[in-house]
Amino acid sequence: MSNNQKSNAYLKEIANLCNITKNLTLHLARHTFATTVTLSNGVYLKIVDKTLRYKNLRMTQRYEKIMYKYWYI
Repeated sequence: MSNNQKSNAYLKEIANLCNITKNLTLHLARHTFATTVTLSNGVYLKIVDKTLRYKNLRMTQRYEKIMYKYWYI
């Protein structure tokens, strides 16, 4: 079992214990961290990029676009 699969299994277990019906995944957690926890609180994009360990900044810029659409439109 890969680390991603283990993490998803743990998140599913946590969701069950907390009566959360949404399917929690590592992908969802990373997305939430990037948008809600960091970018919406003014953390620089480059720092978010390094934290998420993407190979290039373009991957992180997707989250910035999402935040722009959410906050400014």
